[in-house]
Amino acid sequence: MITGILKATPDTGVYIADDQKPQKISIKPGQYLYLSVHDCWIPVVVEYSPHIGTWVFHNLENVKVNGQKVMLKN
Repeated sequence: MITGILKATPDTGVYIADDQKPQKISIKPGQYLYLSVHDCWIPVVVEYSPHIGTWVFHNLENVKVNGQKVMLKN
């Protein structure tokens, strides 16, 4: 499992800044991640919203993507 902070920028796309290693793990649109909410992990999908013009969590458009702690199972 990879845990880290989710970053989304227009030029580099979406990636996880890994907690354990100084590396960036790229995320593809539609890929499942787990979002840390209090003491649990909830499954989410990251997608680009052309209507808003930014990256969002599917069905959680009001939650900011940048800076969220996420987990990726590999």
